[in-house]
Amino acid sequence: MKKKNFSPKEYLGTVSTGKLLLNFAIPGIMGGIVGAMASVVDQIFIGQKIGLLGNAAANIVFPVFSISIGLSLLLGIGASVNFNILQGKKKEDDAANIMGNGLSSLFVVGVVLGLLVILFCKPMLYFFGVTENIYNYASVYARIIGFGLPFSLFTIGGTILIKSDSSPKTAMLLSIGCALINIVLDYIFIFVFNFGIAGAAWATVISYVCATIYEIYYFIFRFQSMPLVMHNLVIKMKYLKKILLFGSSPFISHAALFAVTIILNNSLSYYGARSIYGPDVPLAVSGVVSKCNYFFMSFAIGIAQGSQPIAGFNYGAKNYDRVISLFKQSFLSILSLGIIAFLTFQIFPHQMISIFGGGDENYFDFAVKFVRRYSFFIVFVGLGPLVTNFYLAIGKPVYSIILNLIKRVIIFIPVLLIFTKLWGIEGLLWSGFASDGISFIIMLFFLYYIYYVLKNKEKSKSACIIDGSKIL
Repeated sequence: MKKKNFSPKEYLGTVSTGKLLLNFAIPGIMGGIVGAMASVVDQIFIGQKIGLLGNAAANIVFPVFSISIGLSLLLGIGASVNFNILQGKKKEDDAANIMGNGLSSLFVVGVVLGLLVILFCKPMLYFFGVTENIYNYASVYARIIGFGLPFSLFTIGGTILIKSDSSPKTAMLLSIGCALINIVLDYIFIFVFNFGIAGAAWATVISYVCATIYEIYYFIFRFQSMPLVMHNLVIKMKYLKKILLFGSSPFISHAALFAVTIILNNSLSYYGARSIYGPDVPLAVSGVVSKCNYFFMSFAIGIAQGSQPIAGFNYGAKNYDRVISLFKQSFLSILSLGIIAFLTFQIFPHQMISIFGGGDENYFDFAVKFVRRYSFFIVFVGLGPLVTNFYLAIGKPVYSIILNLIKRVIIFIPVLLIFTKLWGIEGLLWSGFASDGISFIIMLFFLYYIYYVLKNKEKSKSACIIDGSKIL
């Protein structure tokens, strides 16, 4: 059974969920891995060429990436979920308008965010927790990244929308191409031309510009579901409200990560300065560990995002048995990968950190502790994107928002503040462990509820079919 025998709509509702998950998740995972590799290689090159201060500077600017990704997901996933549900309901005109509004909003929001970063760079960095040793590196890096934010948002959100057009392989190749351009330019700009941290930033921006050019070509000439015309691109509040509602959960997750990163960075520098490690070592280590964690999460996010258009379409078409089957397959896949990630983080922390450049004994002492404690519950952390994406796909964005807020804000921030107040830098090291454990217990209830909802809908549909048969 080949995909080419089906229209995009028939494909999502007919082919087995296992095959669909492979077809959608593997491109997402591959694109995510290569994207994560680009981020990791970027950090490695900065660490090898500039050293600890370069890694710390990249970590200070990370909240800019976090909020930009959040906005990309707000508009990209929000449009994608609506698009697939409307397709399942056969509302083609509304689906086209949702797609066009999502694309226009991505670029407009990117321009506004980029201007804010460039104009308010200095106060922004000090708010993020920059130290005097790091400021010059961080300032150069942030201003260049700000210039590229319109292209960054359009690329990330556009890739999600291409997947919803039943073109996961195209989305994968686009992500891989963007990442490879980034890696190659990273090496040339940092090691050949000696542009330093500015070279890393320009490599990132140029790669997103190239990806944006291709995406514009795709949506004009290769979009499969229906033709997109100019009036679809006119932003209308009617459609924007729907996009914002369904995209609010992943956005809140990244907005919360934005807030958490700022609080964490300020805590790292403040309590680090009052320990044997100093303010810069904890900041550098945190940045390195976040990149390693991002590499694993790219698997989980790839599976979660790959399952979303399949779940959304089949839920809209009332194929609840297929949604349940997909949920089970996605759950087991992420759980298996989480076990591998857990063993890697716990057994090889020193080797992982060494890839990003050297340091003294205190640097590696802090790094090993940070890796092992913050990754202890990584087996279950990867399930978070799956659960929140499924709540979006079945039309319950509020539950997705609540789960993200519980994990990112309601639990982690109080635990971090209490633990650091009581035990300083050691408390900070244990705060991630404690908050992830509490979050996992709460997430179990959300897991059960989503399965309960789907099973009830399947039973109700079966009962209606049986009753209808009796009447006939």
